[in-house]
Amino acid sequence: DDNAERNILSKEQEIAFMEFLKTDPRCENWVNVFTVLLKSGLRISELCGLTKNDVFLEKGYIRIRRNLLYRKLKGKCRRFITPPKSRAGRRNLPIYCDELKNALIDEMNRHTDKGTVIDGRCDWVFRNRYNNTLTENNANDGLRRILGYYNDTVEDENLKIWDFSCHNFRHTFATKCQTKGLSERAIKSLLGHAPKKKNVTNRYIHPSFEYIQEQVKKL
Repeated sequence: DDNAERNILSKEQEIAFMEFLKTDPRCENWVNVFTVLLKSGLRISELCGLTKNDVFLEKGYIRIRRNLLYRKLKGKCRRFITPPKSRAGRRNLPIYCDELKNALIDEMNRHTDKGTVIDGRCDWVFRNRYNNTLTENNANDGLRRILGYYNDTVEDENLKIWDFSCHNFRHTFATKCQTKGLSERAIKSLLGHAPKKKNVTNRYIHPSFEYIQEQVKKL
């Protein structure tokens, strides 16, 4: 429910969580997944649907053209591809920082085979520990488990992370874009929101009280 208020990572939480991901061996298989979600604002289904043919490292962008879902169809759960939620969802996302680029490269290097064929496509970038395509259920289960490890190691209550799913990374990214001064049009393009829809993108932005304090100084 995008109308609901969502928890997002503060700057301090993001730094602490990323440091934990990179140093705790229990997170080895998830570092790249959560790095890309945090740095790209992708829907988890869009990330799962990425193939190696969608990553253009030399040109510096990722091509978003599909969602990969895992749902019950005709009484049986299976993976299948759907097009983006809207026309605006078909977009190219800049690979704008080393963290995003390195995570993609590392993940692609992990898998040298073509992998599972789903609806005629293969060569998936992100896969689970069984070398099958990653699903949003896999990712959210992994995130809940890792946040349990993380919260157990963090003594500062302000750094603990609660009620957080993969979709919250998208809200965190959108909020960061807004607080860093990106234009509304740029944020809509990055998130895959239609330019004429005014309220959808606003529901993704949750500025902190500290940001509001800085903004009111302009008054």
